[in-house]
Amino acid sequence: AGLSKEKINESIKDKDFDELFSIAKARIKNDKIDSNLIFNEEDLRFATNSLVAKYRAKRLKCDTMLEIGSGIGVQTIEFAKTCKKVIAVEKDKRKFRYLKLNLEIKGIKNVEFINKDIFKAIDELKFDYAFCDPEREESEKERTIESIKPNLNKLTEKIENICIELPPQIKLVPFECEKEYVSVNGKLNRLNVYLGKLKKNKISAVALPSEARLTKEDENYIKEKGYARNYLYEIDKAVVKAGLQ
Repeated sequence: AGLSKEKINESIKDKDFDELFSIAKARIKNDKIDSNLIFNEEDLRFATNSLVAKYRAKRLKCDTMLEIGSGIGVQTIEFAKTCKKVIAVEKDKRKFRYLKLNLEIKGIKNVEFINKDIFKAIDELKFDYAFCDPEREESEKERTIESIKPNLNKLTEKIENICIELPPQIKLVPFECEKEYVSVNGKLNRLNVYLGKLKKNKISAVALPSEARLTKEDENYIKEKGYARNYLYEIDKAVVKAGLQ
């Protein structure tokens, strides 16, 4: 209605007003996740696009998935649909509270919740594959592995078959892995790196929502070059970032 935050606060006297106001603003801005979930502006900024979450859940389908850094549960919800069991680890108390609320809202029962640092829990857990959505600074001059939490070098020593989400702008990925650049509606969105059994190619690009996939190995199938047609199309940003144009 165009009212200021101060004006609204006059009529809503609540000790959690700032958080409620942030949730309301996030719902108005939201165009990428289920609006029935509980999330604030920070959560929305870092939330996984629902198209990416659905695609990733299909690729990582297994019996037991360990999800590290579950946040408010957007990816957890999709893993719960493709895996028999999900172990959701989130150390932030507020996000953990929203995670449990959101899975309750969606009626999901096959998730085990752990509110701990992953390194305090990992040795007691049994799972097939792992996925990690690490913490990162909101803005940096240059994205690096060193500024990401938890410590990914330490994590990959503990877990062999893991997919890690990284900022697509990152220049150096110090792992023997598949780098998968993902776009949503032509805009670069995510970089997934796959280690161990999850690695299929050296580098790949996936366009969502179509799920069209291009890999380095596809070069072998190009028999001849075509000719210029009547239209020019802009190359998908994930293809460019992967160097597959």
